[in-house]
Amino acid sequence: MDKKQKIILSFLAIAIAVMVYFEVNSPEPLDFSPDYTYDSVKALGSKAFNEAIEKSSFNEIHYLNKSVYEAFIDNQIEDGTLVFFNGYTDISEVGWEKIKKWVQKGNTLYIANKYFANPITEDYKFETRTFTNQLGKNYFKAKISSLSNVEFPSGQYVTQRYFIKLDSVQSDTLGLVSELKNEEESYPNLIKIKEGKGEIYLHTHPESFGNFYFLRRAHHAYVEEILQGFDVNKNLYLDAYFKSGKQVISSPLQFMLKNKALKWMFYSLLIGVLLMLIFMGKRTQRAIPVVQAYPNKSVEFIQTIADVFQKKQTQEEFLQMKIQQLHKKWYLDYGVSNPPSTEELMLVAQKKEMTFDEIDEDLKQIKKINNKLTIEKRDLKKVIRIVKKYM
Repeated sequence: MDKKQKIILSFLAIAIAVMVYFEVNSPEPLDFSPDYTYDSVKALGSKAFNEAIEKSSFNEIHYLNKSVYEAFIDNQIEDGTLVFFNGYTDISEVGWEKIKKWVQKGNTLYIANKYFANPITEDYKFETRTFTNQLGKNYFKAKISSLSNVEFPSGQYVTQRYFIKLDSVQSDTLGLVSELKNEEESYPNLIKIKEGKGEIYLHTHPESFGNFYFLRRAHHAYVEEILQGFDVNKNLYLDAYFKSGKQVISSPLQFMLKNKALKWMFYSLLIGVLLMLIFMGKRTQRAIPVVQAYPNKSVEFIQTIADVFQKKQTQEEFLQMKIQQLHKKWYLDYGVSNPPSTEELMLVAQKKEMTFDEIDEDLKQIKKINNKLTIEKRDLKKVIRIVKKYM
């Protein structure tokens, strides 16, 4: 890497470090995404509400971390008040039947949802609707007491809903909602339904329990007016299971991207790897693979073939083949006939730089072995050594 490339790379590294520093330390924008979890500090988290309710005078406060049906089966819910607030609470039919029987004994149910579960809407025959124009601020007129009108600003996630097609015989309207620019038209958003000896409160604005609204004095008073309708001498059961913001981490990468610092560390690592590939990939000699030459196995192959051949032939047959091989060699190289004459043997001795007696002795040894009735292995090896000298 030359000097120019080092300067460019250093400049990019400093720029990325500065960008990451400001990004990590910059204040996060106000997040209005639905959450409602116990310890969430988001705009619509419920940490402020839960801290306040724990200081209240209710007999006992319990958080339900399982479905309401399972809580009833496990006998975790006694007499008292059961509270749900979320964008949507997925109460099953069997769970709703358990709740209704429990309310009919003289208990209280409060549900604040944007959208209500089917068993509830089908049971009480009502529908909800959203204001078509959300440009101005909306406010509620609480009729639980003489509380004055409270303005609830609408935002990207905060829309105002209200009840329609209510059965006036079954329900009492406790709260109204209207648009700021059109205060004359009000619609019910908080109703009370008598169920046996108990009461059911249905509310279309769960955002009132969010940190952003609850920490404001007027909105805090609005929630207090709702809670005053509950019996503080009984237990309070708060749902912690049906929450929109309940995190489910399915992979390490998801956990990393959820955390701001870890997310930017991951992005910085990816940028660093990309820069390394750009600046180092073009200048670095590519690795040349070492290709090993195939070993020469000719000798081993011939030895294997010879061993196989030797196993298939008798020693007598193999002896005759070696004798024929010797005569054929002499014939091709020196023109020696079979059997050879004395002059021909002297020619072979001259060509091989041997004495006539040596060659004559070898031939006598071969003839002696060939005349045996039984050829032993050591005899065959001796003939092979003799023939090999003349190859």
